[in-house]
This record gives sequence, C-alpha cells and structure tokens, in this order.
Amino acid sequence: IHDDGVSGSSDLQILSDAENDQPSQLERDGQVVVLATAEPLATARLLPGRATVNGIIALEGRVDRTANVDIAWRHWGAFIDIEDSLFAVSNDVDEDRPGVQVSLQPDGSFLLTQTPEGRLDLHVRIDGYLEGHVPGLELHPGAALTDIRPTTTEGDTLLLGGDVAGYLDVDGVSQPDNEVTLADWDFLASLFGRQLEPDDDSVRADITGDGQVDIRDLILVGNNFRVKGPVPVFRTASVARSPRITRFSFDERSYAEGDTLVASLQATSWSGIRAVEAVVDFDEKDWRLMAVEGNESTLLAQRLETDHGRWGLTRIGAGDVGIDPLRWRLVARHSAAIAPRLTQLLLLDAAYRDVDFQAGPRTGIEDIAVAPARFGLRPNYPNPFNPETSIPLSLSRAGHVRVEIIDALGQQIQVLMEGELSAGRHVLQWHGRDAVGHRVASGIYLYRAITDEGIKTRRMTLLR
Repeated sequence: IHDDGVSGSSDLQILSDAENDQPSQLERDGQVVVLATAEPLATARLLPGRATVNGIIALEGRVDRTANVDIAWRHWGAFIDIEDSLFAVSNDVDEDRPGVQVSLQPDGSFLLTQTPEGRLDLHVRIDGYLEGHVPGLELHPGAALTDIRPTTTEGDTLLLGGDVAGYLDVDGVSQPDNEVTLADWDFLASLFGRQLEPDDDSVRADITGDGQVDIRDLILVGNNFRVKGPVPVFRTASVARSPRITRFSFDERSYAEGDTLVASLQATSWSGIRAVEAVVDFDEKDWRLMAVEGNESTLLAQRLETDHGRWGLTRIGAGDVGIDPLRWRLVARHSAAIAPRLTQLLLLDAAYRDVDFQAGPRTGIEDIAVAPARFGLRPNYPNPFNPETSIPLSLSRAGHVRVEIIDALGQQIQVLMEGELSAGRHVLQWHGRDAVGHRVASGIYLYRAITDEGIKTRRMTLLR
C-alpha cells in the first residue's frame, strides 16, 4: 500500500469482530489462510515515497568512472522508455540534455530515488559504450534495492566500450547504434592521435575519458567487435535515395599552348565506394599527360594508349575512396586542343559488387551546355566531413553568386566565393577553415548561396 501523504511508515490492521459474534477469517482462492481469532488477522504497512536503487556501473577501460550517464526505465521486456516527471525532477543533473542524467562517482557507484513502480527494466547509456541493463527489477513503494550492476551482456560485470558511430540522424550527424562495427573503427581511426576537449562534438571517440584518442580506445573496438547491446539494436532503414551522379569536371575555358587543365572525378556521394576504374579519352597530339593523382589512402594503377588512358584505384584497408579520388593534370600542346572526355566508369563496393550510378556530363563544356532548369543548392558530400567537403550548386542562367559559410550562432565565418558564374552545375570546396585560414571547431554549419535567382541555405556537420 502506497501513500505519498504519510510522513514515515504506519500500520493498518485487519481485525475480526468476535465480540459481536461476527468472527472473520482470511481466505485465498477458497483456502483458509488465517482462522477467525480475536487477534488481528493481518497488518498492512503504509509506506511513504517510492523505491530507491543504488549500485555500480563498471565502465570497461576506465579507472576513474566519474561521468554522467543516461538512465531510462522500461516496462519489463518493452522497447520504449517510460516518462516519469517525479523521477526526472528528483535525479536529473543535466536539464539541457534530453532524458535523465545521473552522476557516477569515481568508483562507478550511483543512486536513484523516486523510481517508478512495477516490474521494470533499467537501461543505462553513456557515450562510447554499448548500452547496459538490468531486467525485471521489482520496484515497490519504500523498497531499497542495492548492489544493482547494469551490464552489456548477461553474466558479465562491465559496460563494454566501442560504440561511437553507426547511423546518421535527420541532421546528418553520425550516432551510435548499440553495436560495435567497422563504422566505429573508422570513426576512431579518423581521430587517432588527437587531443579532444570535453565540449568537442567527437568527444565520444575518447572512450576511456583521458582527453585523447589512442590505442586504449581502439583496443576496446577490437575487443568488442560485432558485440551488440541489449535490444533494440539500431540499424539504418532502407529508404529511397537520390541516384548517385558522377561527373568528369574541369574548368571550362579556352586553353592556350602550355596551359594546364586539371580535371577530377566527382560524385554526389562516394560513401561505400571501395574501388574505381575510369577510362579518359584524350588525343596525345592535343594534350601532354603530366600526372594522375589519387590520395594517401588509395593505390593507383594505369595503362596508357595513344588516344586514351585507363586508371584503376582502390582504397587501402577499410573505408571509401574519399572525395575526388582521381585527378588528372594535362598540358595543352596548342590552342585548338579538344577537351578530354570520361568514356567508361566502373564503381565497386566492399563486396566487389558493381555500384549503380547516373552519368552526368562528361566534360566541362557539356556540363555548361546542359543547364539545369532551376537554381539549386544540393546537399554537401560527404556529410559529416573531416577535413573538407564538396558543395554542389546549379544555376539555370549566368549571374552573380555569393556563397557564405555561417556558424551555429548565425555569424559569417567565410565567404566561400563571390563573383560571376555561368549557367550549369558547379562544385565548391570548403576545407573547414575561416576567412583567415584558421581551422574551425567541430559543429553544425550552414552554407548559403545568394544568387539572382534566389537564396538557398543548407546545413552540414564538421567532425574533427
């Protein structure tokens, strides 16, 4: 029996009325459990308040376990967190963050008061770790549960580390998915050797909480590779996606003898692409091939013929081929040189399967000639990014264009470009720096295009 209005506990007795010849007895399911007697048949205790829970959360890889953890209650076997305002008000230490956060002591101990009632599952979450839980706790008024130890896997004693990435939320930000996969390894590897501040967006990569991403963090991903936390485990949903569009891009202009043409292979997204094979047609009488470049994370092979070249590029290790994976440098032999063209392209994923794509214009000249029907500012790629990203812009007619980078406070940090652009599709590069060349911090940024046709704004996320 629960009475929030009671100060301290009190007893309620059930008596028989033997003096008036009305004896009573207690029965359960038709069976007598207490015979009629002049003594009290039973005593019920009125308890004030709700249950309390204390215990320890052991974070794998940490000696000092001081941290704030997300606490949630669910009905036994359910997937949805219970919303309980009294529990939240009594325990939450961070009102700015959604949910209920509770502080851990250096030894990992915690205390929960004013818990909801019933048979409930306790779930705990902390950045960098798989979820932990304790199923089927019986929470009754006035109960005091002690030595409760949430764990990732049954029979273990730890919250297992390594869950730092996995899927993109609606803002395009990478979020943990309650499973340790290659996505977590890639996320940590991209930040390996870096110092991270407590307010850094990528701080969850510092699993051990020592201020840097090092081998102590990476070993947790290796130890727990393919381990899943308590259900549900989050997966990326299959949704309709825009077609992957590829382009052979270079500056469309007249090239005099000795001028250098720099071309690149571009796509609206390189996510999941592990290898590329490209054939570019050019006449040796028109152009002298000076160099073909990949990037530091790829290996490149080539075969040259009199009228074309074939290049194959593959990623070293895990990950994709990166932004603009192939770049060509050609020098014009005379002013009437015919522009090179991309004539064949093959993309492969990690399972060695062909990846479908939509071929865009194959030369800068064709790209300008086929003007879009309207002004457009498309999503940047990749997103999230580090250290640079591509911003696609299309114009239905020539005109003045200004593209600005704006931080989350609405302050302009750089004018990416300002000037006249011809009709067609253009791709701008932002290298994550401000107007004076300083690297900007991780966070959400806006890019805004101001043209004669209108103004468009999109958001992007930089992860250092």
